[in-house]
Amino acid sequence: MTTSAVPAAAPPETVRPGPARPGAAGRGRRRLLVGLLVVLLVTVPAVAALLGLRSSGRALDPDNPAPQGARALAQLLDAGGVPVQRVSRAAAAQEALGGPGSATLVVTDPQLLDPALLSSLTGAAADVVLLGADESSLEATGVDLALQAPGGDPLVAAAAPVASGGGGGAGGQDDDVVAAGCDDPDATAAGEATRGAGLLRPTSGAAQVCFDGSYAVGTADSGAGVRVLAVPELASNELLDTAGNAALALRAAGRQPRAVWLVASPLDVAPDAAPSPAELLPGWVAPVGLQLAVLAAAVVVWRARRFGALVVEPLPVVVRSVETARGRAALYRASRDRASAARALRAAVRWRLQARLGLPPGTDARVLAAGAARATAGDRRWSPSTVEHLLAGPPPADDAALAGLLRDLDAFEAALASGAAATTTTTEEHP
Repeated sequence: MTTSAVPAAAPPETVRPGPARPGAAGRGRRRLLVGLLVVLLVTVPAVAALLGLRSSGRALDPDNPAPQGARALAQLLDAGGVPVQRVSRAAAAQEALGGPGSATLVVTDPQLLDPALLSSLTGAAADVVLLGADESSLEATGVDLALQAPGGDPLVAAAAPVASGGGGGAGGQDDDVVAAGCDDPDATAAGEATRGAGLLRPTSGAAQVCFDGSYAVGTADSGAGVRVLAVPELASNELLDTAGNAALALRAAGRQPRAVWLVASPLDVAPDAAPSPAELLPGWVAPVGLQLAVLAAAVVVWRARRFGALVVEPLPVVVRSVETARGRAALYRASRDRASAARALRAAVRWRLQARLGLPPGTDARVLAAGAARATAGDRRWSPSTVEHLLAGPPPADDAALAGLLRDLDAFEAALASGAAATTTTTEEHP
């Protein structure tokens, strides 16, 4: 029986991937960079817009939920039927006060406002609440109140104002509470309130001072009631639930059907209180700027040139040095540039002579000539003047002079070589 042999299956061919295109990686990096830039251009404005909707971070800002903010008081007023309109410029507050119905003007950091602006706003409001005050703001409202030091001495106008703070709580003030100690209905209803270091005193019988000078009530020139919180932090989110702070703040700011809350802007600054550039920027500028700086640094690191180990690449063509010399000589001959040819010949001899004598590059021809004369002392043909003329003489006038210069240079180098050999032999015989 004949069995036919089944041929063995041929091994599958190995498919080798072809070499990657040299520009593929570069195009991929460019696409990635473009994608990052697009994401940056889209996300940064969106983040800035979202951050712009948030609070400014100012102390006693009705939109600020932080401990030093006053969002809790604003929400309590709104829940009690007194809507709060937040403004950040004096012009906007003037327009809001001119709306329908009477309104209470609540001013944060009144010492920042120009006294003329504050006086105008006071005349347009039915009631005024100053969260912090200094002498100029008290004078601008026309209320019969002044500031005095804890010891009882009146403060001059240049003294530090009772500011609305910037840190959490009452800052460096005493957090103890004190009884009203006056006949004002609002202060009596509150019972107790936070006591601070900034004190108020009346300048006439038309004003009342409560809580040991931390709160005072008076009447402006326009007839509006003015209430001054010398310890403005009692209206903050952190201290609102302490003692009777909430009752006092709600009664002071909620006497009218609506409240206009002016967060004093450095753009409406008084002439003697110039703002710093940082105060003119919104709060989101610093974090967004930091993120952009980090992103820029990452892009620089990513795209920077990296210096690794040197890679030896094969040359496409190997040209022998003699061919290069002959080609250059042919160019000199075709252009009849004997001066350049002579400079090239002399420069080569000078470079070798400097190396032989141990002199630095750029050594003067006179020094080289003196050294060469000593090296060829056995051959009287090469005096210092002769060698100097050979190394730095005038260019040859014709082809014959160029050929003679070449012969003299060869003879000079031969004399140098023979002088060096003789010196070596003498040294070996007489060590």
